[in-house]
Amino acid sequence: AEAEVLAAGDPGAESDADADAAAETVGARLSRLADDLQRVRRAGRMPVFTWSGALPGSLSRSIPFDAVSVPGSHLVQFLVRESSKPGRGGPAREGSGDVDPEVWTAVSTSSFASGVLERLGPSGEASEEATRLLTDEVASLLSPYQEGAASSPPLRPSLASVARWGAGFTSTTLGLREDSIALAPWRLTIGGDFIREQSAYATPFEATALSGLEAGERTAAFFRVSDDGVQ
Repeated sequence: AEAEVLAAGDPGAESDADADAAAETVGARLSRLADDLQRVRRAGRMPVFTWSGALPGSLSRSIPFDAVSVPGSHLVQFLVRESSKPGRGGPAREGSGDVDPEVWTAVSTSSFASGVLERLGPSGEASEEATRLLTDEVASLLSPYQEGAASSPPLRPSLASVARWGAGFTSTTLGLREDSIALAPWRLTIGGDFIREQSAYATPFEATALSGLEAGERTAAFFRVSDDGVQ
């Protein structure tokens, strides 16, 4: 499918007939977009678990990232160090000695969450199993970054828990070739994991992040002032 860009020309350069035709074209495209968005909404969503665990703060000094997409894992698709987010405290990358534990968050794959929920339902037992399996997976993913990893004890969080999200990601998308939808007449942009064709990215998180970046750039361009002062 083609990307949706709803645009309007310069009114001063159009006749009344041209303006009416342009308005009708924009109206038709907007109606089609609304129908497509409703179709995606009706198609349903995929569940995920979000895992949170407290890991040694010293670990951050040896990990070369604050957040990472994990396309090679069947259980985890995204990892982030919570204190790396604005207003969450500074990173524990400088100095030496003991440092406070840091909270890490992992987002499961939808296939993992669906499998657990199909077997156990939305129950406490499902949450317990998800916590155990995701804890093991996060430890496996981050253990190689421990200082002296070969001789260090297995990495284990001091606390760990999960939350279940029944509608984490869309089960289908609009199938477009771009990451966002520009609504130029209204200076609005639509972004999300439901925009681009599903095969474009390894994980929905990549689709979400890149869609947000493009949407931000497009929205900023709507309000950019040129050298002659024209927006």
